[in-house]
Amino acid sequence: MRDEGLRGNNLGFSAKRPRILLSTAPVSTDTAEVRSALADVRTPFHDTIAGAPGATEYADLQFDAKGEAVGVLKRCYGFVRNGRWHLVTGYKVGDLITEWVGQAQFDPQLMGYVEGAPPVPSENLTDKPDGYPAASSVEFTEADQVVQSLSASKTESVRTAFNFALGGETEADTLTITAPAGFGTASPLAKGQLKLAGTGSLEFSNTWSEDTKVSQGRNTAHKTKLALTGYTEDPAKVLNSSVGRRYVPANTGMALVQSQTADVFALRLAHTGALVAYRMLPNPDIPRDWNVIHFPINPRYTKQGTLDGAVGFDDRGKVTDPDYPTATRYGEYSYFKPRDAYALKRRITRDQQRLHAFYESVSTEAGHHTGNDQVQAQAKAVLRTMGMSAEPQEGAKGTTGSAAATGFSHRDLVNTYVWTAQGGFFAETTEATDAVSETTSGSYDFTSMFGGSMDLSFGALGLGWSVHLDASRSSGFSVTRAKGTRRGQAGPGAGQGGRLPLPDLLPRRDQRQLRRLLPQGRRPALAGGQRRPRRRRPAPDPAELGQTPVLADPAPGHLRQPGARARPAARRTAPGEGDASREHRQQLRADQAPRAVRPHRGHHRRPGHGHP
Repeated sequence: MRDEGLRGNNLGFSAKRPRILLSTAPVSTDTAEVRSALADVRTPFHDTIAGAPGATEYADLQFDAKGEAVGVLKRCYGFVRNGRWHLVTGYKVGDLITEWVGQAQFDPQLMGYVEGAPPVPSENLTDKPDGYPAASSVEFTEADQVVQSLSASKTESVRTAFNFALGGETEADTLTITAPAGFGTASPLAKGQLKLAGTGSLEFSNTWSEDTKVSQGRNTAHKTKLALTGYTEDPAKVLNSSVGRRYVPANTGMALVQSQTADVFALRLAHTGALVAYRMLPNPDIPRDWNVIHFPINPRYTKQGTLDGAVGFDDRGKVTDPDYPTATRYGEYSYFKPRDAYALKRRITRDQQRLHAFYESVSTEAGHHTGNDQVQAQAKAVLRTMGMSAEPQEGAKGTTGSAAATGFSHRDLVNTYVWTAQGGFFAETTEATDAVSETTSGSYDFTSMFGGSMDLSFGALGLGWSVHLDASRSSGFSVTRAKGTRRGQAGPGAGQGGRLPLPDLLPRRDQRQLRRLLPQGRRPALAGGQRRPRRRRPAPDPAELGQTPVLADPAPGHLRQPGARARPAARRTAPGEGDASREHRQQLRADQAPRAVRPHRGHHRRPGHGHP
């Protein structure tokens, strides 16, 4: 290299001069593992793979330095090397536009469920263009009440007392004198003493008291309602041509859950607005809250629209539902399961008897400490079933709940309904009430007293006199403070049935005859005189009698049930109860709370079909 300056400092090239090489740094328009086919440069990040790689692009939702959600389009590579699958992610391709769409729930925790609306016979739901939505419904109501109270009282008193006594006494002596020479001796012959006294007392007392009480309560009501839905039967696929197109009810149930809330974002390309993906992010500002999830019911378990596996009659006899092809023979189909229903009723009755025996077994002896422990253990167990805190209040002695108390705190209900086509109705309903009261009190007493006495003796008028006087004065005050909490729950009474009139529970061919004969008080013949013969209820399974009482049905399989308590399924009522069911409904009291109950299958009878 020549120097054109005045000094001419020319530089010559060394034999080890630097050479120009292609860089092996992972700087390119793709991820470091990708080798450029044009540059033909190998870097330490490159390696040989067993087959053709796979590449795809995906959307990712991230947060920037300001805490705002931003979308990023990334690329992912997958390949196999040495018999193992490798995944390379995270290469950023570009930015995406983030669009908030709405909110969705996730991580549901099952709290209770209803196994569908009250059952209805679909062969009676015909000849109505708009169908029979909400023809039957079930409503489950539960109420919680918490009352917290404080009280303080103060009492002051002043007492003054005087005690006095006045007495007098005299003495008399008789002497015998012997003096023969004018002088002699005297000896006592008799001696007497008389004492008289009078006493009296005066007392004065003043008392001042103050009493202050304050209480605050909260009533919380929960209502869960599920109504009948469905669709009108396809004219080309009518199951029973004798009754025509039916309104086919949906065989779905409803689950009450507590779930988390997530925000849903749509990630779009900036230049075209094309949707790339949806992403969900948990919302930290919204706590776990109530939600509803609808789920399908297995038709082989119970199927809405058929009470006993049949959908009416035609000229050849009974028309069976496709899910119950053997319903022409005696058996338990759909909602007609008297064996299971009465077995469950016996279990619930045994639980009620055990609960009664538990309360009778608690001793009332004052020196028996076990009774106090049992009461506290039962109170904690009942509070846990209410979903409230079972910890003792400040200053209260803690106890450990027993397994027996925990078992007795769970309570199920069973209701019985019987109705006839002639308008008769009978209902046997049960309500459960749980209440726990806790009171903590303390008191302080202070008393002060002072007094004096005086004694005086003197003689006058040949008598001896004495005066005695006592005086005292006392004052004191007492302070009492108490705090308490009362928690209560009430279980449901009778449910609300449907609005179908009783004649509509019969097949259509018998409805006109029924309406004609009811005013005459006559019993109509049903479906060509066909009646199911009376059968004796099968004896219960011996293994069934020894079963442990079940407190709730198993939850639907696709819903996760946590360790916390879940409310059992609500009791169903059948349509046709009409106005009679509303007359027999009982309103919940304010200090009550919910206790759900499994449907009592076997009590949903269709009149005139001879069901036991």
